Amino acid sequence: MRMRFENHDLDTERCGEFIDLTDEVAKVVERSEVREGMAVVYSPHTTCAVVINERESGFIEDFSAMLDT
Repeated sequence: MRMRFENHDLDTERCGEFIDLTDEVAKVVERSEVREGMAVVYSPHTTCAVVINERESGFIEDFSAMLDT
């Protein structure tokens, strides 16, 4: 079984910031040379969340508004 682990540190500029990790995850998968399987994105921090969603118009605004309520 082939596996690859990478740790990435992210710097934020403000509270409630959204960071699109799609390209970074795709690069890790490409470097892994794994052709079948799954990619796991995990955040061990209690002040961070990983959300999976289509990049659709208005998503970030809608999600931000929900978090503010």
